[in-house]
Amino acid sequence: MVITTTNAFNVTLNNQSICDISSAYPLLDAGNPGAPSYQWFLNSSPISGATSQTYQTMQGGTYSVQVGTGTCAGNANMVLTVNPTPVVTLSNATICDYDAIPTLDAGTISNATYQWLNGGTAIGGATNSTYTPTAAGSYSVDVTIPPGCTGTGNMTLTINAAPIVSVADQDICSDQQATLDAGVAGASYTWSNGGNTQTISTGNAGTYTVAVSVNNCTTTDTALVTVYSYPVAPTVACNPGTSPFKFVYVWTAVSNAASYEVSEDGGVTWIPANTPIGPESHGVNVTIPDFIVRAIGTGLCKIGAASEPSACEVIIPNIFTPNGDSQNEFFELDNIEQYPNNTVQIFNRWGKEVYNEGGYNNSTKKFNGKDLPDGVYFYIVDLGNGEKAKAGTVTINR
Repeated sequence: MVITTTNAFNVTLNNQSICDISSAYPLLDAGNPGAPSYQWFLNSSPISGATSQTYQTMQGGTYSVQVGTGTCAGNANMVLTVNPTPVVTLSNATICDYDAIPTLDAGTISNATYQWLNGGTAIGGATNSTYTPTAAGSYSVDVTIPPGCTGTGNMTLTINAAPIVSVADQDICSDQQATLDAGVAGASYTWSNGGNTQTISTGNAGTYTVAVSVNNCTTTDTALVTVYSYPVAPTVACNPGTSPFKFVYVWTAVSNAASYEVSEDGGVTWIPANTPIGPESHGVNVTIPDFIVRAIGTGLCKIGAASEPSACEVIIPNIFTPNGDSQNEFFELDNIEQYPNNTVQIFNRWGKEVYNEGGYNNSTKKFNGKDLPDGVYFYIVDLGNGEKAKAGTVTINR
């Protein structure tokens, strides 16, 4: 007989260690090409269908293989260790330039080493589990645990600039409007008076606050609106004058007035008061129906309000002497010309009307007592201005 001796199959497998995320699962190779059979096992259990020379692992465990059968069979085993890779989560952050920059935290992992990077470049000395950036950027961290499995976290830190807001204080007069401008176009605005536009207008004194927001970053500023009043209108009266003026207009003093201006034509032109008896006076030699006064103050709103037109008081004589000496020849009513709607009536002692004239003016319309005897007569002078008529007696004495 012939005895044939066959060598057993020589199979070698080496233990391996990989990372669960960053490494590919190894392809195991039993060698011995052309062997009659192969059977792979995981944790001592045969793997269904795993009957080829190679086997693609998909999980950790103890792998073994039998090559051939019987006394010539070769066997080998290996341990595939799958090490966990650290899971690192970093979240993007957007802040305003006035906010504190957040500290980035990769989490505390036992036996881990850390390396922080900015834009892919390692940051010197940044090897702790936390890192506080100094500027905006794209940050990442590599966290490595034995036997060298590295997990990476990424985040972007955006720092938005807060808007620069400067609203100027304004001084206005009582008939003006202040326009406050937040000065940042295209933002959102919230004013303390309820406005929501870049500019607001107001005629009211006070402190106004605006909040201006851009990219969720908000800056506030305040402005003070001060409203100044014009000098008030004086109250004017006309008095009989003294040399060299026939009439002197006087008026109430106005607080904070530096001087006064008068107009003899109802406000068309203004001249300084000539102050014959003090700063609140102006002398004239003719009656002026539309005489008005205004105070001149200091500062922003210095032109005061004009007074109401003031006429001089009508002066009624109690005697006249129509004797041809050109003096006191008629019933002269001083300042009557300022009341063109007047009516003058004269009665004798028995109540008979001897004169009645509208628009009495001391020139073309005047009572001279012609053809009337000397004596006491009664008068009624109605100025036609709604005031009570003036009544009294006048004596004709030649």
